[in-house]
Amino acid sequence: MTAQYPSEIATLTNPISAEGLNQPTTGVPHSVIETRQNEEILAIETELGTGLKGSKSSLAERIAVGINEDGTLKSEAISIESLSDVTLLSGLSNGQLLYYNASLGEWINWTPDFSLADLSDVVNTAKATGKILQVNADGDHEYVDLPDPDVSGLVPYTGATSDVDLGNYDLTATDITSEGNLTISNNKYLQSVDVAGTGKVDILKVNTSDEIIAGDDFNFGLLEFSTITEPISPDAESTYIYQEAIGVRPNRTISLLTKNELGEKVIISTTIV
Repeated sequence: MTAQYPSEIATLTNPISAEGLNQPTTGVPHSVIETRQNEEILAIETELGTGLKGSKSSLAERIAVGINEDGTLKSEAISIESLSDVTLLSGLSNGQLLYYNASLGEWINWTPDFSLADLSDVVNTAKATGKILQVNADGDHEYVDLPDPDVSGLVPYTGATSDVDLGNYDLTATDITSEGNLTISNNKYLQSVDVAGTGKVDILKVNTSDEIIAGDDFNFGLLEFSTITEPISPDAESTYIYQEAIGVRPNRTISLLTKNELGEKVIISTTIV
């Protein structure tokens, strides 16, 4: 009968000592039992082979060299030095590599020592300060002068040679100094931020008829100039100035007026256009 191990765990029959060699209870003669046991023992020996303990005193001692009690590998068992095809030469240092030596059939530690001149795809190795290594269209590399950056899309600073156009973007600055004219688009107000800091107040603009339009009342010291017409009530301090226009050109009368405490009109100046 063929041994069950190693394809499966053997099923063995234990002899009954009082029944002698025939073993009537189990129906398996004692000779058959011993033969089956011998077959399984031989199968185990064949599977494991010989020399399992190696140079150690036991198999357990040999296993303990590379395996921890929890079954994990010991660090010294998986180091480069433990590999049979790696030879570490003297003078180990940072930055070294392992390269395969075909004549020795081993991997050896090695310090890289080559320059760009050793590379077949570098056609110009004339290094100099400020140069960069460029990849050409044909795949070769060469040192070239660092090109000037393209600043055409950036805002110029001192020495600008052309107008600056920010498009739809705002320009925010603490102070703006102009040595020439400050120009805004037609029919657009020159504005200021209001005292709350949440809105804007229109100051002046040139309308589509090329007239200068005030966006709000003007205060000149004790006087206030309004862009509206006659006020509803008199001003006790007589500081409110308004305009009034009568007639049509060429005999149109434009007057600057104020009101006294009685609400009576007081003409300051009159112009006929």
